[in-house]
Amino acid sequence: MDGKNYTIYFMQTFGILLVVLGHSFYQTKDGNVVVEWIYSFHMPLFMFVSGYLLDYTSRLKGIALGSMRLWGRGGFLTRKARRLLVPYVAISSAVFIPKAFFPALAARPVSLAPGDYLSMLIYPYDNVIGSFWFMPTIFIIFVAAAYAARVLPGRSLPLLAYASLAADALFGLCRTSPLNVLGAAYYMAYVALGFWFSRSGLEKALSPKAAAAVAVATAGLSVAFVAAPQPRAWLEVAAAANGILMSLALGKLYVAARLRFLNHLYGATFTIYLLSWFPQVASQQLLLSVANVPWPVTTALAFATGVYAPLAAYRWLLAHKHGRLGRLLALATGL
Repeated sequence: MDGKNYTIYFMQTFGILLVVLGHSFYQTKDGNVVVEWIYSFHMPLFMFVSGYLLDYTSRLKGIALGSMRLWGRGGFLTRKARRLLVPYVAISSAVFIPKAFFPALAARPVSLAPGDYLSMLIYPYDNVIGSFWFMPTIFIIFVAAAYAARVLPGRSLPLLAYASLAADALFGLCRTSPLNVLGAAYYMAYVALGFWFSRSGLEKALSPKAAAAVAVATAGLSVAFVAAPQPRAWLEVAAAANGILMSLALGKLYVAARLRFLNHLYGATFTIYLLSWFPQVASQQLLLSVANVPWPVTTALAFATGVYAPLAAYRWLLAHKHGRLGRLLALATGL
């Protein structure tokens, strides 16, 4: 190994594959047990990894989060805005017009009215690309974490976690707040958990033998959580925590066994997240609705193209990001 944290790389990659797979079941999404299993933990997993990396990268740089420059050239939040908000606005805007012109092909049709355009940017769950709610949400969390670390150094982590738990109890996952502020409060606890886990050193304590036992136990529990007859708030939290632990155990086993079959996706997960919608729409709405291709074929094609078309785009961008067109596209995709 080269000093990089390949367990976290695995968790990122595993998470994005779950996202693409979950979005591949267009025709049979409602009531699909695979989709229910994926949705029981995949977004908390991304939040956990984001929190882990927030601490991990700051320690690698030798700069505490509360001491980082936030705005201006090279500022922490400026970089996060370029990485998250620029693609959010650019790609959403590029999709808005054709989606408005062809509402019959859209699962979530919009009109060309300015109010619809502003609404889909201000209220992320109304975005023309449904999964894009994640970007403003995690940006709001980064803003809260950065300022909390300055105001209450050493105490910001538990403060944010407690605030998140309180927001969960009071509001639940609210889908109507501007920039998904209440959604950010909902997910804050998972980011704080990842941040704490990075600092705790517990990752090193999980041996491959223990990881195998944990993976088997948590996989069984994850199925049991999905099969629970009446989902409740505490079950959702337990299922999310269990899924995170399962992903961590699988990552430890993957690294310990020196497996490499996912390594070609490392580094490309954000681009896959951003661009997978496009080939998946072509594989699902167009082939399924227009050509009447059977759903198992469109599901398999949606998954394959949802992963590898963005991967090809990522590699092209890396090779051409210093050219005029490459720079523009790299900016639009957060590279």
